[in-house]
Amino acid sequence: MPKLVDHERRRAEIIDATLRLVARDGLGGATMRAIAKELGVANGAIGHYFTNQDALLAATYEEVFARTNGRAAERAAGRRGLDALLATLRELLPMDAVTVDEARIVVCFWGRITTDERLRALLPKEHEAWTRSVQQMLEQAIEDCDLSAEAEPAPLAELLVTTVHAMQVRAVTLPHRTPPSMQRLLIEQILKPWTEPGTSLRGRWPADVAALHDPAEVPVDRSLLHS
Repeated sequence: MPKLVDHERRRAEIIDATLRLVARDGLGGATMRAIAKELGVANGAIGHYFTNQDALLAATYEEVFARTNGRAAERAAGRRGLDALLATLRELLPMDAVTVDEARIVVCFWGRITTDERLRALLPKEHEAWTRSVQQMLEQAIEDCDLSAEAEPAPLAELLVTTVHAMQVRAVTLPHRTPPSMQRLLIEQILKPWTEPGTSLRGRWPADVAALHDPAEVPVDRSLLHS
């Protein structure tokens, strides 16, 4: 009997292989031949699941965001306002091995956006989804009196999401200048002017943020981190 193949499972395996290659070797290393070799299959096997490399790369790009969004949703579950916001940012920012790899992948894809219509259509969709979610959490933080009523959620959400994208670029281009402590500090500095008296930002991050270690050679001003 012919061997039955789970179509969706095989597509997922191909995307996983593509993610590994892009994180390790960049987009230039994610050729159809290299992906087939990574999977241990014939060169033509991938064509049964993706019509061409552009379709595969678009699916891979969407998968990166789907994984990030899934983890962020899990982090924020049962939380609201400031707690939900910081839990979400913990997963969006390149603070650990997983999120740094994701930063490498998305930055590689951004370089292709100017010439790839399919990818160019995906980035605004993801950016807008993140911004809407962050804005909703900021509105809740104002309702909860953690942030000042004078704070403007829409532009503040844009600033926070833009900062996330900037940190993803820095994690790739200047990794030793972008430690977890500095990312946390930048977010806190953005929110600090709008924080109500008595609200501590430092104590509202998920517990594991404090356990994230900076590379030893990172020149971070520790006095700022405990202000």
